[in-house]
Amino acid sequence: PGWTPSSGVPSLDDEAVRRFRQALLEKTWTSELMQLARSPDVHSLGRLRDTFFHPLEHEYTLPEVQQMLERLGLRPLGLDADQGLLKLFHQAKPGQDPADLSAWHELELRMPELFIGMYELIA
Repeated sequence: PGWTPSSGVPSLDDEAVRRFRQALLEKTWTSELMQLARSPDVHSLGRLRDTFFHPLEHEYTLPEVQQMLERLGLRPLGLDADQGLLKLFHQAKPGQDPADLSAWHELELRMPELFIGMYELIA
């Protein structure tokens, strides 16, 4: 491993990713980022690499995702969320459709740690 010209991103060997994880966990155990330490993305080397070092990784806001879906003629059917998250949504947004990305976005603005990991959208 080393620098990969095609990606323009230095590749990281497994040991470098493990050192990154150790440094990350040392910080999360003593901060408000404790939920990150509990994420399955941190405890699998492949998922950790994909989450933090993927050369094609992009972050989108839910309004941006909504715009992309509209351009493609698609509509959201909901998020693949566990029952605890859906219960929280219904408590915070009574009467709102869980497929409403703007409602999820408002909730995420109030609770930034809500989607600390990746979520899957069904459209």
